[in-house]
Amino acid sequence: MIFKEFVLKNFGKFSNKRIQLKEGINLIYGENESGKSTVHGFIKGMLFGMDRGRGRAAYKDDFSRFEPWENSGYYEGNLEFQVENRSFLLSRAFDKEHKGAKLVSLDDHEVLSVEDGDLEILLEELTEDVYENTISIKQLGIETNQNLANRFSNYATSYYMTGEGDIDLTKALSFLKERRREEGKKIDSNIEEKARKREQIESEMSYIWRERQALKEEREVLELEIKKIEKKQEEVPYVVKKSKWRIHPVEGIMFLIFVLGALILPPRPWNYPLAIVIALICIIYSWNRLKTEKRQENIKEDLEDKEKNLQKMRWEHQHLEEDLQDKQVQYMNLQERLENFNELSESHIQQKEKIKGIEIAENTLINLSRRMRQSLEKELNQKTGEILSVITEGKYSKVFLDESLNLSILTEDKIVPLNQLSRGCIEQIYFSLRMAATMIMQREEYPFILDDTFAYFDERRLEKVLEWLAKNKRQVILFTCQKREEEILKKNGISYHKVEL
Repeated sequence: MIFKEFVLKNFGKFSNKRIQLKEGINLIYGENESGKSTVHGFIKGMLFGMDRGRGRAAYKDDFSRFEPWENSGYYEGNLEFQVENRSFLLSRAFDKEHKGAKLVSLDDHEVLSVEDGDLEILLEELTEDVYENTISIKQLGIETNQNLANRFSNYATSYYMTGEGDIDLTKALSFLKERRREEGKKIDSNIEEKARKREQIESEMSYIWRERQALKEEREVLELEIKKIEKKQEEVPYVVKKSKWRIHPVEGIMFLIFVLGALILPPRPWNYPLAIVIALICIIYSWNRLKTEKRQENIKEDLEDKEKNLQKMRWEHQHLEEDLQDKQVQYMNLQERLENFNELSESHIQQKEKIKGIEIAENTLINLSRRMRQSLEKELNQKTGEILSVITEGKYSKVFLDESLNLSILTEDKIVPLNQLSRGCIEQIYFSLRMAATMIMQREEYPFILDDTFAYFDERRLEKVLEWLAKNKRQVILFTCQKREEEILKKNGISYHKVEL
């Protein structure tokens, strides 16, 4: 990528300010408060956009910092750049009313879409974090942060798996973690649902069990009653069949003959007492006969009632047995369902397998990242040392980086941490790290932007840095408020393009 022209239509202190750039070293000179940092902020804003912060943060963000001094409702700029011999014009409006971006190919006038990611495709792996930690160095901001270490881990994993550097390890692990959490929630939800259904089944089983017990008790009581009635039926004497007459007319005639015979045949005076005795005997016989027959009728009626009750009880007993059988079947079905709950369902097994697969994927990504990172760290250490050796003319040539890209210097005698080195040496080490990181991780070579970066460099090491940049970087944009960079460039015959603000 090559920047060809900046047009600050209305940005900070500038209005319709054009800055043309070339390949090689572009020296943008300006005294303090001439707008160098504004142009530097313009580059980032054009590439990645700017949003106004909220609350107190809004007073310190880049949007407010570079807001136009005049006519703030008109907050725009253009950036012309080249990628693989194709030229593009990027236009942005930052103010709320006109906010938006347009991207046009200057070769065939094709209109591209920033919203759909066409600009990101052109920038490839250049994200805002990568921009801040590699190709863009602000005043006193040469040190990198944890984002570069994360990006390096992403690159290591991606390169190992695909040969490219497009996978975001942090996002991939976050995605897998979220998937694992979702599957875990599904399992928890299934467990809760099973527990709820199990509790419901156990409640139904308990209710049916109580109903069964009540039916059994009712059946036992009924069986006792049936046995009592049957026993009483066995104890009842034989009942004579009821006749048409309570006292038969023949019996009445015979009673009358006996009484008359007693009056006529025996001599007097014995005939009258005898007739009276015979009459009493007939009366007593008839009365006993009537009483016995009445008692037998009552017994028969009582037996008939008990027989009806017995039939009713037997019918009830039969229905109780049927209800008990139904309850037994229901209870056994519920018991079978309850036992099935103790077995893992197919979906539960699949979810367990998914979680296991996700955990394997997570561990694989981490292990691959670690293995490839160790390999790339050696390369990063080597390239950083090579660049540092050129800058320091061989004084320091070996560096050591840990997983967070914290740096130490390796001398012949010991490891020297950065806090024991001078500020100038520390900045030279971080400069070397940035250069090495871009050489390893970026397929596309981007312009390198330096904003008064060399304040702590002595003349000799600044000379070596400029020589290295001229030799190894396709385009460098060097903001400075001093003359010494230009003097060194002239002294060493290094060509450059100068822009004065």
